[in-house]
Amino acid sequence: MTILKPGMRVAFKDIKAHGFIIEISGDTAIVQLDQGLETSVPVRQLISIQISPDELKSHLSHQEFRRKKALELSESPKKKKSKTSIPTIDLHYEVMVGKPVDDHLPFILQKQIAHLEYRLSKLKAARAREVIVIHGVGRGVLREEVYTLVQRMGGMNIKPANPELYGQGAAHIIFINE
Repeated sequence: MTILKPGMRVAFKDIKAHGFIIEISGDTAIVQLDQGLETSVPVRQLISIQISPDELKSHLSHQEFRRKKALELSESPKKKKSKTSIPTIDLHYEVMVGKPVDDHLPFILQKQIAHLEYRLSKLKAARAREVIVIHGVGRGVLREEVYTLVQRMGGMNIKPANPELYGQGAAHIIFINE
């Protein structure tokens, strides 16, 4: 059995998706999907796959392109924020798991909140200053759960994110670092 490490190319056991491991913490890995989205996944759901030198070179140049593009966007005049980009956590289920919704709704909500709690804990431990959480508009169920989780975890303030930058379905969380 191969020991998974950051930077390795992986496939998911249950769905047709591939990506690269960004980080591993305990039995959970953060994987950047080929579409560029990040998701947290139990390590047991991943399989290491071989990568050709051309694919590795393409991935690395794609990452560099994305870094440059993010820098350009952060410097654009319409964005009034500083030159550093605010991390974003997208809770849309399709983004988190890389497949269309076909699970039972309460399970999806549980998975979204568990994912958010994990990511907020990591950011808090890293002494991050702020994060944007994309919860979507919908009926407001996920939004309420996000606000409840932030209050329960403590050490953070939450408010609606700037709708001009993130749309109506986003929250801006500011960490209170002591």
